Amino acid sequence: MDTEPTFKKKSDNNLRAADLLINNELANESVHCSYYTVLQCCKYFLMERKNIDEQQLNAILKGASSHSTLKIEVRRELQANNAKLANDFRSKFEEIQEAREIADYENTYISDCEAKNYLGTAKHIINKYLNPHLNPQKK
Repeated sequence: MDTEPTFKKKSDNNLRAADLLINNELANESVHCSYYTVLQCCKYFLMERKNIDEQQLNAILKGASSHSTLKIEVRRELQANNAKLANDFRSKFEEIQEAREIADYENTYISDCEAKNYLGTAKHIINKYLNPHLNPQKK
């Protein structure tokens, strides 16, 4: 039986999908997956850091701006230990969020090079801001 938390697994799968999409010249779609890799990892991060379940997380994130609320909550968790790290996280999150909005909603294409950069941004967010700051026994 697979016991890996669902949001963590979804995040990992979206990361793989983003890479596959880039390799198949689907840059806009890749940016979408890169963003959701971060979003789902943020959910996993908060559930682990706060020791809450999905229902409790949803209560925190309720409302039309759940993505913004998620960013604020992760930033708050990071800020408890390092204000600069928290501000850097917010900046990187907003960068990839804006790219996803362009990729999904604007009548334009993201280049393959840009898509690769955003995939790198997603990996950077996860590896610098989220994974290292999980509870040590939960990594």
